[in-house]
Amino acid sequence: MNCHQCGTKFPANRAVRCSPGGQEAPGTFLFIAMPFVLVGLLLLALDVAMWPYVFLGIGGFIGVQVAVALSDCSRSTCPTCNEPAKVKPWSI
Repeated sequence: MNCHQCGTKFPANRAVRCSPGGQEAPGTFLFIAMPFVLVGLLLLALDVAMWPYVFLGIGGFIGVQVAVALSDCSRSTCPTCNEPAKVKPWSI
């Protein structure tokens, strides 16, 4: 992420304890979920039986993690100027 005030680059999950069992940035989950959703939609368009729903289900489950990570990372602040970060679903 980039601070909108001073331009410092920092990770979106800076305010979250990342290990063990911590949380990743929301963009990480978004970029993992998108291929599953796209393959599911492609298989659905090709009228393949059952497999589109498997891919869409996996993509949907990972997509829910985007919302969880977004709420966890909303407390992030810039390490330089302490300005609250504007975390978006695609923030890494």
